[in-house]
Amino acid sequence: MNQWIYVVLYQANPLYVEKSKMIRAFSSEQRAQEYVSLLNETPYADQSLKEGHYTYRKLNLN
Repeated sequence: MNQWIYVVLYQANPLYVEKSKMIRAFSSEQRAQEYVSLLNETPYADQSLKEGHYTYRKLNLN
């Protein structure tokens, strides 16, 4: 049986790649989508939407 997690990331544009980082992991895709939506409305102070964007990825734990 496959087990999945959904990892929320701040993905910086190529010029700011050093600012890319994993933020949080969820067991539900819906929770990850909701968290990304929230971050797109109110981003962290050190993660500008001009320098990158928030997204999530599905990762297999097996």
